[in-house]
Amino acid sequence: MSESVTLKDGRVVRIRGVEPGDAPALSAYIAALAEDAPYIGMTPGETPSPEKVRERIAEMGERPGSVGLLAEAGGEVVGDCWLMAMPRVKMRHVGQIGMAIADGWRGAGLGRALLERVLGHGRVSEHVWRIELGVLHENAPAIALYESLGFVREGYYPGRFRQSDGALLDDIIMGMWVGPGPDSAQKM
Repeated sequence: MSESVTLKDGRVVRIRGVEPGDAPALSAYIAALAEDAPYIGMTPGETPSPEKVRERIAEMGERPGSVGLLAEAGGEVVGDCWLMAMPRVKMRHVGQIGMAIADGWRGAGLGRALLERVLGHGRVSEHVWRIELGVLHENAPAIALYESLGFVREGYYPGRFRQSDGALLDDIIMGMWVGPGPDSAQKM
């Protein structure tokens, strides 16, 4: 899968599937995000090496229903979005989304473009029935995007993230059903 997408501001990005050869560029992109993205859950010293990214790409390939996409512009990675099915047998029907957009590319529709493609994959996968994500309570643009695509707030983890200034931020848990629904699940 590879396609060109024109964003709201007229810039064009190429969205395509992640490949093992992308590991060095993705590693560098994640390291840059850790420096400037307020909502990423890692510090600069915790970012994955190219080898760790390669392992994650391989792991994605071993989990049915999983997909990883990246957005490129001018030969640089400017966004990524992953849907990873859970590894345990009893939870393999659940996919977790992780997404990030590089500084200077936020607010232009890139997040929506990536998520629509990942959700489309999840909706046609016979393996993924439920999709989940976490988002910091202060990230109002991301919450609005997720809700506009059908995610609902299901709960939160109070004080899950501690910023460098000591501030504690809540992590909102959001989810949606794309397969056999929650009506078949036991309710508390």
